[in-house]
Amino acid sequence: GHLHLGHSRINLANETHRVLGDRTALADLLTKARGHATLKQVAEVAKIRPIRLKELEDPTTEKVDFNALFAVLAVYRIKVAAVLKERAGR
Repeated sequence: GHLHLGHSRINLANETHRVLGDRTALADLLTKARGHATLKQVAEVAKIRPIRLKELEDPTTEKVDFNALFAVLAVYRIKVAAVLKERAGR
């Protein structure tokens, strides 16, 4: 027998917000948001080259095309927000 403990993938449909602290978190969000769609399918809808999406989903790449990022986020219906925290001593 096997013991099923759940899935490592988060159901993005139930998420209302997520804090992204680094490239790995961004890559994880984009990969999970893509689900079963191929890079080519998403890139076609976003009107970008598939390699640009692959670069966004790779946390080790140093190249980031922000136009491609915002095009993909629009396809996934994900909005970007910033949380500004006041530093101590200010």
